[in-house]
Amino acid sequence: MDARLLALVLVAACRCSQAPPEPTWVGQPLEVPPGRVTEIDVRLEGGALQALTSGEDGRVFAYDIETGSALSESASPSWWSREELLRELGALPRFGEVVCVAAGKDEIAAGFESGAIWRWPLDALSGPPGRLPELAGHASRVTALAYADGPYLLSGDEEGRLRVWFTAEATLLAELPTEGRAVAGAGWDGLRPLAIDARGIYLVFELSGALTNRRDTGLGDVAKAVHAGGGRWVVLDAAGRAFSVLFDSDTTLLDLESRHRATIASLLLDEAAGKLAAWTEDGRLRTYEWPAGRVVGEDRVEVLKASIAPLPLPAGLEPTGRATATARSADGRLVAAGTAEGWVSVWEVESGRRISHRKVRGGPIRCIALHPGEHWTARGEEGGRVVLEREPDGMEVASWRAHDGEVNALLFAEGGRALITAGRGSEPLVVWRRVD
Repeated sequence: MDARLLALVLVAACRCSQAPPEPTWVGQPLEVPPGRVTEIDVRLEGGALQALTSGEDGRVFAYDIETGSALSESASPSWWSREELLRELGALPRFGEVVCVAAGKDEIAAGFESGAIWRWPLDALSGPPGRLPELAGHASRVTALAYADGPYLLSGDEEGRLRVWFTAEATLLAELPTEGRAVAGAGWDGLRPLAIDARGIYLVFELSGALTNRRDTGLGDVAKAVHAGGGRWVVLDAAGRAFSVLFDSDTTLLDLESRHRATIASLLLDEAAGKLAAWTEDGRLRTYEWPAGRVVGEDRVEVLKASIAPLPLPAGLEPTGRATATARSADGRLVAAGTAEGWVSVWEVESGRRISHRKVRGGPIRCIALHPGEHWTARGEEGGRVVLEREPDGMEVASWRAHDGEVNALLFAEGGRALITAGRGSEPLVVWRRVD
């Protein structure tokens, strides 16, 4: 064969063997409601106090405690390190979940669901774990702990009991008079015990137990309060909003400029009616005009677990493991399932024949969808990636990081040229459109 002809044949063969170019998907974020704050704390950074908030979107932010402005996204909130510390000390025994933690000059304490209070010397971190003598604790869930500069520990519980312990002898020094509501936070001003209860009432005591000051913060129901020193507190209310509060001659409330976004748990699209509905994890329903993406309504609803749980598979179709995501094709002929163990299966509904079955990388499958035109499945992973694969051979068509955290829901639209995804992170709801 002529050398030039042979070269042309080889080039043609190479071109025929090349896979078609991967489609590119470009994202357009949709506006979502502000998210709830789920945890608060305080830290000293560069000589300045900062407030920390963690949200349902999985992100952590640091704020200027005096102005309320967001400073940065933080990767290492102090409550995580405390939890790790307690695990290292073996502090998760028969008493169950740790509710609160406090660190003193020479020791650390943990309050438990059961009402128990355990303590460890700080030098146990560099040697074998060893607990200090146990305090008598509480009869109900411990909700707040705080150390004074001296040998004193203040503890509060969900039934409103507030107790001062003399830690040097592990004895109860005083029971402070409260109004019978859960203690949301505890602190010290020198040797004066401080507390904020679940109705936002600020209480100041003498060490002897006498109540010397009572003030209403005006916040209403309070979920948690963290003392930042002096008259400064960081407070989380029952609606999931965080505040910096200063008690001096007056009460100053400063709403922290939250950057958290609500986490979308479930999606429903009616293209004929031009409506996209998104349910948030905290029970809000937001409706968008489709495909414009404009918000047209919002209601607070009671989200039924059935609306978020995977649809049941037809009888006789058994996935490998526990099904965490299911989907039907637009024509109803196919059904797909993803499992917690990472298996993907596709069946023909009428015959029950399984046409695809494979183990995929990426961990548990959070959600799955069948493309209405191509033989593709789309799945969302815990790490925030969306993967499109061809059926039945499982060849990857496209993949990209759609969200900072896990992908909770996805569905195809516009005949398969758009993919709507919901997940945790800075952009919880995104419409991806295919650009070939």
